[in-house]
Amino acid sequence: MDIKQEIFKRLDVLADKLGVAAGHLWAVLVRQALATAVADLVIVFLSAIGLVIAIKVFLYGWKMGMEDDWDDGSNFFLSLCGGIGTVLALMGVFSYLYEGIMYLVNPEYFALQQILNLFK
Repeated sequence: MDIKQEIFKRLDVLADKLGVAAGHLWAVLVRQALATAVADLVIVFLSAIGLVIAIKVFLYGWKMGMEDDWDDGSNFFLSLCGGIGTVLALMGVFSYLYEGIMYLVNPEYFALQQILNLFK
């Protein structure tokens, strides 16, 4: 049997069971996709603030290390922590930015994905 036909059949069965609640469920899932998009974009904003702080810590540690010829290991450690924080913040920014934009642009697709995941 064709996979599309199977999906349509299952969606029809689900719609029959839900009755008038099917339309409400669809609206709820679309709103949930938009809420997820907003939450992802808030995480991007917070990660961007963390990114700025991590870069400043990295540059401060690097500057102090160059002035002191890295005599004290704390400057190297400060620079290393800033570098690691920069990488982690960049990963958070890019992963959540992509996902947040996708949910915001096409929430119906993600609502449909939620329904199809029920059948797996």
